[in-house]
Amino acid sequence: GMAVRLAPFYAPPRWELGNVLLRAGEREQAFVELRRAAESNTTLLPAVIDLAWGAYEGDAAAVERLINPQTAET
Repeated sequence: GMAVRLAPFYAPPRWELGNVLLRAGEREQAFVELRRAAESNTTLLPAVIDLAWGAYEGDAAAVERLINPQTAET
């Protein structure tokens, strides 16, 4: 919430919010926040992919859609 609004480009609040949303069953919104966290801190990307893989039971198309890679690196 407020931490994300105060520091929109700082990865930890987005990471925490994404994890809370994921545990609450809000998968789509969770991955919006987790993806934004990974955009700010690319070292988080493997963990986001792993979370998506688990949340969507290995559905590669869903994982790709959630991660929405925009660069060759991602």
